[in-house]
Amino acid sequence: MWQTRVMRSLGAVCACFDRNPRLMAAGGVLAALLLALWHTAPFVRFSPETAQIELSRPADIHHLYRAAQNARWSDIPGWWVGPWNYPGFEFYRPLTSTLFFLQQRAFDLNFTAYNLLTWLAHSLNAALLYALCLSLFQHRKKASILFAMIAVYFFTTPAGLFFFSVERSVAWWPAQNDVFGLTSGLLCLLLLDRHLRQPDRRSAVGALLCFAVSLCFKEMGYILAPLAVALIWHRRCRVTRLTWAFAALGGGFWLFRSLVLTHPAELPMWRASVLQKLLLSWGGPVYLEMRTGNLWVVAAAAMVLAVCAFGLWRRWRGGWIAGLSAGIVAACAQWLDSGEAGWAQLLEPQTLARVYGMLLYLLGIALLARYRRQEPGLWIGGCYLLVFLPILPYSNLHYHYWSGAFYGMVVAVFCACLGHLAQEIRALHLQGARVSEGDSAAALRPAAQGLSAMERASPR
Repeated sequence: MWQTRVMRSLGAVCACFDRNPRLMAAGGVLAALLLALWHTAPFVRFSPETAQIELSRPADIHHLYRAAQNARWSDIPGWWVGPWNYPGFEFYRPLTSTLFFLQQRAFDLNFTAYNLLTWLAHSLNAALLYALCLSLFQHRKKASILFAMIAVYFFTTPAGLFFFSVERSVAWWPAQNDVFGLTSGLLCLLLLDRHLRQPDRRSAVGALLCFAVSLCFKEMGYILAPLAVALIWHRRCRVTRLTWAFAALGGGFWLFRSLVLTHPAELPMWRASVLQKLLLSWGGPVYLEMRTGNLWVVAAAAMVLAVCAFGLWRRWRGGWIAGLSAGIVAACAQWLDSGEAGWAQLLEPQTLARVYGMLLYLLGIALLARYRRQEPGLWIGGCYLLVFLPILPYSNLHYHYWSGAFYGMVVAVFCACLGHLAQEIRALHLQGARVSEGDSAAALRPAAQGLSAMERASPR
């Protein structure tokens, strides 16, 4: 039968992957590349009509293209000791200016070619994210491939929370500095983790070099310093010379930047709008529900999680836990909500979705803390929160490109922690089954002993 032949072929392929772990990892890299290329391919084309419209109005594309067009080869060294090639806005981005200059000389008004380069860099970022997750989840062996693909999936597909930023970065070529900055940033973290697992001076030097390259693309690279220090502490739990190297390199770049830029183009961080964005980025659904006055959603989700944890510990039946949880949610909606709908609002799908979302959010925090020694959840969660800091004063869509990559890693480590939780629940269930069997055996033992005594006393 052809079904049998297909199954045998698939078995042979799986056996080949089992015998060759490197081949399995290479297959995952290829899958990550194809996934990124496939889902962002529709955004590469930049029509000539749109190009003319963009060039006719005083915006980023107009200024960047005209500045690159008017620049000369002799201007490139000046970008390394002064502001970048953008009139009126002083940033230290020498590699970005050089990249735009070379693209203008190579492609001129063919902005589709610019986007094509961004498209390829984005696929490279997907492969680097896959490799970084393989390194972080190496202790999970074959399961590390699954978690790495989960991270790539939620970074490169519309299922990701920040796919809008990926779409904007690929379709709008001035966002290349975010894409290439993340390329060097992921490579920096990958080489650093490799050095921490297997000390190698070349990996350490390469990580520092990639850190410097990311700084030369955009200021977002400065966030790599605290991420690298946190990774060192996560792996070794102590301060090393590499910690001071990252701190010194980041501080040196910042000092040099302050000297060569007379009027840096930066927006103030301490504003009410920035504080609100920080609370939204870090607080997530908790901040949204509190701001809208729906505290009952937060209270209901927290109490449901507490009941589930206590019920699992006491080995309650699943039906009891589910019924009590439903009653808690209904009671919170009835008595803690200031509106008139009461528990009836739970019949609306949107309200249930908010409760489920809050449950997942609080469950994720609890699991990352619970399995902090088994998985790199705290480091990944901290990285996800930290990458919001440099972009808080700004509102452009492409600024969240880095957040998309770390969001994929958060989802991956959440799935890994769910696996640990499932194993604990199964162990509790098996332990309870053994206790029940032991109690039953203990209850039947006196009767069995009585029957044995009767048999011995009866005449043959």
